[in-house]
Amino acid sequence: MAGKAPKRKGDGYERELAKYFNKVVFGNEDLVQRAPLSGGGAVKSSGGSDLKNTPHIYVEAKRTEKFQILTQCQLLLLEGIDRKQENHYA
Repeated sequence: MAGKAPKRKGDGYERELAKYFNKVVFGNEDLVQRAPLSGGGAVKSSGGSDLKNTPHIYVEAKRTEKFQILTQCQLLLLEGIDRKQENHYA
């Protein structure tokens, strides 16, 4: 993708995610909104999060083909495996 297409794709996903939060998490209340100028740097009203009014979570929306959450323990384990491989081949 080139030009404005990636921005439109990201903006659309943020709107889609806001609708999901409003429907599933907040029982169809229109609370969550896409932050103004999301993706354009930190904005004082949004704190840099892609979505506004998401209590206790900071949303950085990225549309991906496969969604995977790694826990802190998994990340540390992967980091340790990488270090062992680097030392083995050094």
